[in-house]
Amino acid sequence: MGGDAELARPGACAAYGGGVMHWSNGTEVDIALVKRSLPDGWSGLIDRLFADLVELGWRDGTILQVKEKFGGLRFYVAEADVLVQMRIEEAEEESLEACLVCGSPVGSEGMLCEEHS
Repeated sequence: MGGDAELARPGACAAYGGGVMHWSNGTEVDIALVKRSLPDGWSGLIDRLFADLVELGWRDGTILQVKEKFGGLRFYVAEADVLVQMRIEEAEEESLEACLVCGSPVGSEGMLCEEHS
């Protein structure tokens, strides 16, 4: 993933009930750009994660970094309570079982489903 500035644009979180998430430099997170910087197969996973973080009432909203590493999602935040951190860890684990191309369960090749391996 590139730097925070290239993924930031005002008005990014309207689709998530008005919950505002921002980078450590204060600019709002553009979720569409975050999704474009990650494997296509994780699009739904990212949508669910952002929506759940808002629903859980994540107050801080500061995202430090979002990236793919070793075939898994890495989602780093400044502050999070136990429930928010558990939801982030759940999404990171879920990413390991989702095809990088389509999001289907991975096959014997690890990061891809049978169709895309």
